[in-house]
Amino acid sequence: RAVQRELERLLLQALPAGFGETGSARTLLIAAPRARQMRVRAALRVASLDIAGDVADRAKQALQQRFDPATGADDGLGWSLGSAPDAREVAAALIDIEGLDGIDDLTLLEAGETAWPATLAADELAVLPDDGLDFSYRPIGVAA
Repeated sequence: RAVQRELERLLLQALPAGFGETGSARTLLIAAPRARQMRVRAALRVASLDIAGDVADRAKQALQQRFDPATGADDGLGWSLGSAPDAREVAAALIDIEGLDGIDDLTLLEAGETAWPATLAADELAVLPDDGLDFSYRPIGVAA
């Protein structure tokens, strides 16, 4: 709450006089984003089940970095409010993982196992919880 008050104070100093004053029609509201819990279900192709645990650890780290609200995204400035990740974003985060030979299936879900939305509202933030990853593994040469 203290950070929110300080941000409001700094922004009001930069705005024209009268902005945000009591009774003014011009107000400033700083509110926390609404979190949308994203789940990733993926069938990962690996050379051997012996390396599946290591691949899963690296995949989890890559996805947590990619969707971090403070340091994620391509620019490292954090995952943007209102930006809905899609399967291509997830695949891009996984593509260079050592030991991962491919992705056979990739599904994004929301809590309750509903499909992940194609768009988010401007005040919503996609969040990948710690338990938001569900990986299965297929060794190379095993039919899907």
